Amino acid sequence: MLSDDYKNITSRNKLIQRANTFASLFKQLTNIFQEANRDVNVGEFVGYVYEDVCLHCPSRDLCFYQDGSVSRLGKLINKGFKSKYSDEDLKYIKSNCISPDKFLNGINEYKESYEKIKRVNQENSHLKKDLFYEFSLLSEVFDNFSNSLEETPFGDDQLKEHLLGYQFNITYLYKHQISLDVYTLEIGLMDISGNEVVNELVPIIENYLNESLEVISIQDSMHHLGYTSIVLKHQQNYSLQFGIQQYSLEPLNCGDSFSAFHQDNLHYLALSDGMGQGKMAATESKLTLEVLSKLILNGISLKDTIDSINALLKIKNRNDMFTTLDLCNINLANAKMKLIKYGANPSYHIRNGIVEKIATNSLPVGIVSKLKMSSYEMLLNNNDLIIMSSDGTGERFEQIINKNIKLFNRLHPQEISTLLMNQVLEENNLDDISIVVIKIVKAVEDLN
Repeated sequence: MLSDDYKNITSRNKLIQRANTFASLFKQLTNIFQEANRDVNVGEFVGYVYEDVCLHCPSRDLCFYQDGSVSRLGKLINKGFKSKYSDEDLKYIKSNCISPDKFLNGINEYKESYEKIKRVNQENSHLKKDLFYEFSLLSEVFDNFSNSLEETPFGDDQLKEHLLGYQFNITYLYKHQISLDVYTLEIGLMDISGNEVVNELVPIIENYLNESLEVISIQDSMHHLGYTSIVLKHQQNYSLQFGIQQYSLEPLNCGDSFSAFHQDNLHYLALSDGMGQGKMAATESKLTLEVLSKLILNGISLKDTIDSINALLKIKNRNDMFTTLDLCNINLANAKMKLIKYGANPSYHIRNGIVEKIATNSLPVGIVSKLKMSSYEMLLNNNDLIIMSSDGTGERFEQIINKNIKLFNRLHPQEISTLLMNQVLEENNLDDISIVVIKIVKAVEDLN
């Protein structure tokens, strides 16, 4: 039997949540491919010919402009980009234009560029229509899947049934919720050894719950009743404190975006810097982090997630836009950290007043088809700091960190990020700037 509290982590609820998030994600992607391509403005190319051929022509006001409107010669420039001239058109141009050869050569020169841009737009339009269709189907599939899950009843003894499928002879199973992040599982089993509990039972339960468990007790004193009593405990041994400060050249649109989210013991903090500044850069960096969080939270591997984001941006922007990605992944069970950087500014690890610079040579997301994934991994200690930033911090950011390092021990990460930002702005404010400070803190009950 499972307690009523266990309903929050049943397979049904997990699947429903994941299906709903996938449906939302694919709807978002579908909307991207509905965006219309920028139409080729033939008027721009008419203007180019006018500036080259007609602007300084002494007959401009008589032939290009006539009776307050564009004359037939002016309209023929427009026609030249869209279709071939008839013999009558050519005869009219040669009869009424002072420089008919210059007129025709000017149109032919710019028509090639006009046709090229038009072809690229048509290719993009077909590509987006194909992708729109595919994503629409997937979105509908996940919507239907989510609805079907909500209508399908699942019992409260899912974990017990799962373990019975592995041939464990279970007599009872209880969950005791101690706090939001801490609970114990009390399980009674027949015909099991301590070695089997540690090496077989616990890994299967951890994989099913996607959470780490600690063996609190294995009691064999119940053998005269025919079973062994086991108590497992889940808790996070570490917590995170973090602070962020941002500066934007445009008050309403910072090109840098920040996201913090967690999946069981893993806590993710991500910073993305869109190319340039303003609304477009903000849109690109925000999209990068939204897709990142949704894919990871639904069980997609980190490598596949980043490859998906890279492909999405590459298709969406046709290499005209890209974003950096600075991702910090910390396991709150064992304080193991992984840093992944794509085109991102160096990060800094601070322990006992010593600063370690962490930098990788990698391209931003959305430039090349295949990204090489490079990561930096280490075990953090209590009160270690990690500092992430965008490139707007300037070349002297490391010196600023070292200058203030003695103050960090008595400051919260938010205060540290504010201190660093104030000093960065004294030297540089020509770009969007983001500073993220992360602190790992060991659980109080384990400090002794």
